[in-house]
Amino acid sequence: MKTSRFTNSSFSNMLARTLFASTLRRTSCNTKPQRGVTMVASRFNGWYKAARKKRAFRYATSNPCRVPTARYPSTSSLPAIEMAGYHCLMPTASLPKLQFTNHLAICILLLFSLLLTSCYQSRVAMNTIIEGDGHGNFKNHNFREITYSNVMSQEMRDSLWGEGKPAWSQPMPECLNIAAFCSSETEVGEGDTVTTIFWCPFETVEKMCEQSPLQLNGVRLRSNAKLDKRFRWFYTEYTFTETFYCVGDTFKLPATDYADKAEISYWFTGRPNLVEGMSGAEASQKLSQMEPKITKWLNDNLFKTGFDFIVAHYDSIANPSVSREQFVELHDSLANYLLSQGNELLGINIEDAFRDFFHSNAYDLFFDDETPCGQAMNQEFNNSLNIFWFNVPYTLTMPGTVIDPGNGTLQPDGTVFYPFTGERLIPQDYVITATSRKMNLWAWIVSVLVILLALGSFVYRRKK
Repeated sequence: MKTSRFTNSSFSNMLARTLFASTLRRTSCNTKPQRGVTMVASRFNGWYKAARKKRAFRYATSNPCRVPTARYPSTSSLPAIEMAGYHCLMPTASLPKLQFTNHLAICILLLFSLLLTSCYQSRVAMNTIIEGDGHGNFKNHNFREITYSNVMSQEMRDSLWGEGKPAWSQPMPECLNIAAFCSSETEVGEGDTVTTIFWCPFETVEKMCEQSPLQLNGVRLRSNAKLDKRFRWFYTEYTFTETFYCVGDTFKLPATDYADKAEISYWFTGRPNLVEGMSGAEASQKLSQMEPKITKWLNDNLFKTGFDFIVAHYDSIANPSVSREQFVELHDSLANYLLSQGNELLGINIEDAFRDFFHSNAYDLFFDDETPCGQAMNQEFNNSLNIFWFNVPYTLTMPGTVIDPGNGTLQPDGTVFYPFTGERLIPQDYVITATSRKMNLWAWIVSVLVILLALGSFVYRRKK
């Protein structure tokens, strides 16, 4: 079955199609063998559960299914499990993958509105908890917590949660690296919604960053964090900063070759605000000038991804119409011809365009999802576009009262919410920072005692 249809026209619509198609396959598991890891039950479980109840952790993307109707105690701490790579229980053969098909062109317009509402209600959410003073025997511990949900029928749970298998919500998101955690808990809520929570305590925020729980295309996201603590007698001020490193090198052609750095940053992160003070008409005109640059950048990257893949696998072509060297020389001519069929690569039928340009169907194997080359090239396109799908709401819990949420949004429950998406990692590093103050009760008590002692001494001297 031939399935190579790029559809639509504008950068946002172009991404909408690829994003939706990506969501269809993101539940597939990454089964590449990795170095074996052992996940052991954490000795901090008891204190952590008490802390969760005490602080009543609530995510900015609140989920009523967090209130369980049934709980499986066996998953409250992980047994010792030897795992080769990232755990996968759900078979992936039946899961749809990103294919640029004619069928997709028709259905995507109907489902695009659903995508807009769903992509900001991600199944995965991350919470970082900074415990400034620790608790009991565990001083200055920090926590990383990941939660995600799936709808699982009772029959599915009975099948996947058999003896010796961890009772986790399935399928597991591909962006999640459970090797970074040491404990888990699974809850079943209304409507058969199963929520799994992974967590792990860390002595320092630096050690916390060494165990990144998130990954993109099988590669862990790298970050660096620091926690500054300033003593001010009556209160202590905490400033937490975590920097997630840029992954713009996912694309072979840098965006800075197509637009100004400020324009790229604003397009993907909203900063700096290039339309501040403009009227609606002026802002619209500004954006209309920026969009063609970003669209051309993505077009050229998609073309380069496909072109380089064909060159690398040219020996797989049975009867090529031209030699490999001639094919390479036709790079610019082919690119111009493809774009002459439409404004964007996602808006044309690539397979037909190749046939017309080379007057041959020798290249059909790269656009057939039933051939190894077609599947491999399709995966290359997925890897390039997965960054636009990546969306993990980030919630930060600080000690005391937050006085400066940085570039985040302060929530009613005192936590800080950050819209952590892959797009924000394209132009530059993404920095999460917040400052809070925690009152030192003992300092107030000591101050009051000193004042009372001074007053008492003064009165005593007066009487004497």
